[in-house]
Amino acid sequence: SGGGGGGARGEAAVREAIKYHQQHLNIADVPGRFIAHSNLGLAYQALGETEQATGQHEQALRYAIRMSSLAGESLACAHLGQVKKEADATTAKACTERRLQLARTLHDTSGKGDAYLQLGSLALQGREWGDARHYYEQAMRVADQQSDQTSLDLARCSVGVVDGNMQFEDFLSSLSNKQ
Repeated sequence: SGGGGGGARGEAAVREAIKYHQQHLNIADVPGRFIAHSNLGLAYQALGETEQATGQHEQALRYAIRMSSLAGESLACAHLGQVKKEADATTAKACTERRLQLARTLHDTSGKGDAYLQLGSLALQGREWGDARHYYEQAMRVADQQSDQTSLDLARCSVGVVDGNMQFEDFLSSLSNKQ
């Protein structure tokens, strides 16, 4: 099974991968350590071990900064933003905003679109409807420029979710005003 999601066999495969990534970490130079920490973070994330994943992604970020690698920093910020999304929305937003800034600098259109989708999701989670709509519309624009139909559909659907939430809140508000 792929991706570590296939029950016991998938988990065993991810745990085995962790051993190899740790061995890599022990012998790696600075760029290799960045890669090993990134891979360890993703593996722990796949297992649902958020604290371990966070620590590994933070280490990867440190190595990316040490190497002055904007692309590495962007990747580490993307990973941190993902892993922090549920537990620490403020940190997730800061990481994702940094990723967006780096994606612009690197002319990484795909990274820009992903960052807008993530920022939209964080705003939606925080019930910040206007911000969510803005970020999803930006994601739609980027996806349209890239002819990325999957991301375009996701962003368009997310705008619909935002609009539905806004209308539902307006409806509830109108009910409470009638009482």
